Amino acid sequence: QGTRGTDDERDAFRHTYVAALLVQEYGAKSRWFFEMAGNQLELDTSLKHCPPNPRSSELDITNNQSGLAYDPTSAERPADYAHRLLKAGLLITSPQDAPTIGWVQDAAKATAQKCAAR
Repeated sequence: QGTRGTDDERDAFRHTYVAALLVQEYGAKSRWFFEMAGNQLELDTSLKHCPPNPRSSELDITNNQSGLAYDPTSAERPADYAHRLLKAGLLITSPQDAPTIGWVQDAAKATAQKCAAR
């Protein structure tokens, strides 16, 4: 597992909380935009490393999706929502536990080939 807020419980909470805050601030109709922007950011972050780290991106993307599921009409604050999901074991806190996301794996394979060709 990660340390100091990378690929650990703090990281899972942070991704979920920030995504929930965005939904609270901009409304449920903003989810699609933030999902696409977040996915691109995670992919760009993963692919700038040689070799790439797709499992870390999959962890972050999955936790972002949990935050984007937040109901902006809820009385529950985004921080409490993220904390509840974390304590219930519903957030991904280790890259090994992240679901495989095909398009992330495909992009990582292409990047790994470029890395090997250097």
